[in-house]
Amino acid sequence: AKDRLDWIEFHADDKPHVTRELSKGLSVGVAAELTAQRSQNLDLDLADDEDEDEVKIEVDLGLLYDDGDTVRSYLEFNLSTERLGRGEENARDAILDVEEAYITFRSQDRNQALTFGRWSVSDEREWLLDEELDGVHFFRRGERFAFELMYAREQILKKDLLDDHDNDEPDNFYARAHANLPGDAVGSLYGLYQMGRDRNNADLLWLGTSLFGSTDNDIEYWAELAHVRGSERNRSVRGYGFDVGLTKTFKAMRANPRLTAGFAFGSGDDGSGRDGAFRQTGLEGNSVRFGGKTSVKYYGEVFDPELSNLGIVTLGLGFDLFKESSVDFVYHYNFQHKKSRRLRDSALEQRPTGDSRDLGHELDLIVGLREFEAVDINLYG
Repeated sequence: AKDRLDWIEFHADDKPHVTRELSKGLSVGVAAELTAQRSQNLDLDLADDEDEDEVKIEVDLGLLYDDGDTVRSYLEFNLSTERLGRGEENARDAILDVEEAYITFRSQDRNQALTFGRWSVSDEREWLLDEELDGVHFFRRGERFAFELMYAREQILKKDLLDDHDNDEPDNFYARAHANLPGDAVGSLYGLYQMGRDRNNADLLWLGTSLFGSTDNDIEYWAELAHVRGSERNRSVRGYGFDVGLTKTFKAMRANPRLTAGFAFGSGDDGSGRDGAFRQTGLEGNSVRFGGKTSVKYYGEVFDPELSNLGIVTLGLGFDLFKESSVDFVYHYNFQHKKSRRLRDSALEQRPTGDSRDLGHELDLIVGLREFEAVDINLYG
């Protein structure tokens, strides 16, 4: 057995974004990010052809202490400012966030760890979790099996030091067991219970399974399946959702072309009796790489919906550019399970008519440039 088993990773395996060692065990890092976005015709009203512009600047400062043995702690601040076109009122002059602030106690073989504080929580495809949470996390792994336990909540302690603190987010109780399967595959079973902090909030339980892996002929595949149950707005909830797909890379060909095909489905509700709609946790990120150099919002860069009362067909075509860059074309077809004038959540403000299950199509162009040691460039269209 290896001293450090790398068939499955957790957050304390990866070194945070630090680049310079100040003293033995103490390191610091600084990163800056500029995001510019222009959107046109999002209203879909030909009589109201308004454009939207947004520019955001972020600076991250990270400080890491790692004694090389059993203790590691990390602190990261994020200072950002944003400007929105036409003077929208929700633009902030300055936001100072405590992104991460945790301490991890680990065994000498690095296969067991206990973490306290605020850290970035995520799963393989960010289908359940992709958020900075406050709480406690325990992780243990062996050659064939691993498990983790977590209690966490958003902003138990204040996150934005320059803004008021809102502390009504639900409690999250999470348990997951992982298995190292034959054929370079990892499977898991999990449960996530989200308990609202007052009687108006939902109490929901997700029970699910996942499978990820690759084959000898350069196919990477994934499968997510979950059932959600509980209560919300005085209605009993029973819903289901899944996401399956694969990416095939042709490594014998120039530019390593790759094809991706996927289908995701979240059950809907007809508004009577039991609520049959699947919903995600509200902590999801829905972002992953399709073999390229940058992450893709795999339900659409523009639509970017929560998987609820939706079917989403995804087809992708990608190529490598130069040594460390890539380009991806991703197509989505979206439809509703049940006709509805409501979307649970999406990046668009537009509401469906409710007259048809058909929602429309999206074609995304994603370019990731990694040719420069200290600069990453991502372009989305």
